[in-house]
Parts: sequence; C-alpha cells; structure tokens
Amino acid sequence: MGTITVIFIFFNVVILGYLFNHIRTKKRIHNLVEIFFVFMYICLTIILIFPKLLSVIEDVLNIPSAINFIVYLSVFVAYLFIFSLYGRLETQREDITKLVREIALLNGKKKK
Repeated sequence: MGTITVIFIFFNVVILGYLFNHIRTKKRIHNLVEIFFVFMYICLTIILIFPKLLSVIEDVLNIPSAINFIVYLSVFVAYLFIFSLYGRLETQREDITKLVREIALLNGKKKK
C-alpha cells in the first residue's frame, strides 16, 4: 500500500467521522443524502484498502476497465443529484411565488 493510498484512507476516515458527527448533532440534511454519502465514503475506503475488488466488480458487470465503471457510476450519480436539486429548486420557486402573492394581498388590504 502506497503513501498516497494511506493518505486517502486517512482523509476518508476523517470525512466519515465528520459525517457521523454531523448526523449526531442533528444539523440534518435529508436522511437519504446522509446515508448516500456515508455509503459512498465507506465504499471508497474499502476500494482503497482492497483495490483488487474493482477487478472482481468489472468481471461480474462485464465492464472493460475499473476506471470506466467509476466514470459510469459517477456520471449516473451526478445526473441523479442534478435532477433532485432541480426538483427542489422548482418547489422552492413555487413556494416563494405563493408567499410573495400572499404578502402583496396583505399589503394591498392594509392600504385601503
């Protein structure tokens, strides 16, 4: 195991500690997002410790190389998050529009 690998494992453990502390202190984001990030960092740490595991995954899924698998998975997850964020953005936009309309109606009634 090389020095870079040990450094990345250390950073992953530190980030996992931060995530668990964040979850414990109830500064919550969506539960599913918390679970996803914990799962991803655990998987990344396992892959860093056992790099041959990617070869097994590429054989099982019939993917030409481990790098292709990681790129495919990263693009899939990125698009999933973009779609999720876009949905939340639209919901917030609708909520803000409703609030602005209500405020305008209340201010209009006060002036009369």
